[in-house]
Amino acid sequence: MPSTLGIVASARVAPPWMPTAIPGCVAWFDASHAASIIASAGAVSQWSDRSGLGNHVTQATAAKKPTTGLVTQNGRNVISFDGDDWLKRTGHTPVAATAYSIFAVFRKTGANTAYEAGPLSLSNAASGRPIDMWGGNRWCEANQFSGGANYPNINLNTSWSQLTWKGIKGTNPVHHALEERKNGAAAYSNILNYTITWQNLSQEIVIASRADGVTSLRGDIAEIVLYDSALSDTDRNTVESYLKAKWGTP
Repeated sequence: MPSTLGIVASARVAPPWMPTAIPGCVAWFDASHAASIIASAGAVSQWSDRSGLGNHVTQATAAKKPTTGLVTQNGRNVISFDGDDWLKRTGHTPVAATAYSIFAVFRKTGANTAYEAGPLSLSNAASGRPIDMWGGNRWCEANQFSGGANYPNINLNTSWSQLTWKGIKGTNPVHHALEERKNGAAAYSNILNYTITWQNLSQEIVIASRADGVTSLRGDIAEIVLYDSALSDTDRNTVESYLKAKWGTP
């Protein structure tokens, strides 16, 4: 018979890696974690933040609530948005005052629309937006980034994919920088040639819509992770590898 020590040793299982293992995780939305989703008859009223900071996103209007429990990816639950659904964190306290790293696993469904929103925006539909994404555009403050042939436009993202955005606020002469990656590979980058203010008092976390609630995403979202810094390449690769293994993205 095995010794008691052998039984105890064989029973030890390393806990799963979580995004909060990297410092600076300020919001983490995981559709596979049933306890973080508050829903009635499949209609989601709250998607709770797993970072521990309480940056939950909610929706009180019945017609604008996304749906849970209908779609899976890699055997895990995802949340579906019909093009008029969105979730928002109330209040404007900034979560990413000088930089951000955003990771999202999602796919677009339905017909293309030129103004289809991305999986997450940090803005209040006015000035002071670190990132506001829709269609082929990513907005930083009042300035638009748009890219070339390899730029993964959101309205073309019809397959399950993992996208990463990293932004750094700059002041003259170091200007705002934006990088975008798709499925672990560089897709686009740019640096503005002028100073932007990036006001810090008006941030909202909005999922599947621009902050104005007009331009929304028709698609499924599996997971979103937000950090308040521009992660190192090592940490970024760690998060991307975690999401790829979990959700089966390319």
